[in-house]
Amino acid sequence: MSGANWVVLLLAGIGLMLTNAAIGSWTTGDPPPASVFGQRSAARVVEARVVSATQNGSLRHVPLVLVQWDGQVTELRGLTGSFYDYRNGTAETAIRGIVIGQAVAVRVVEGALYVDRTDWLRLGGAIWLSLFALIAWGAGVVLSLPGRFKRLGRPRS
Repeated sequence: MSGANWVVLLLAGIGLMLTNAAIGSWTTGDPPPASVFGQRSAARVVEARVVSATQNGSLRHVPLVLVQWDGQVTELRGLTGSFYDYRNGTAETAIRGIVIGQAVAVRVVEGALYVDRTDWLRLGGAIWLSLFALIAWGAGVVLSLPGRFKRLGRPRS
């Protein structure tokens, strides 16, 4: 196998790994970056409180907001950021501005309700991975074309 074929195989492998990471990065997180494209709606707050429980030997405090949307009561997700520290003060801050009975803006993603906010770190990472996956695949395709090096490097006489 020639040296150029190894480069194509290497780029295909890198492109495959980046594509897998890009797909996962768009669909994970709270809220996932794909929620940027989700339907916007309004829901009414039914309950807002901090739930405290012991998990893995440590006390964790998590905000819980229940909203009424489309005739049913469901949990509002995405109240905390990517790096949540589970302290009581952080959980209280997450629900501080939420009043029972008030209407809140939500995003509907695959049937789940997320608070209408954007996690810029996750969104930037998803865009970055998507772009580099396309670049790796594009470079692999260009290098795999027949006669790719015949036109390059030979000066015309």
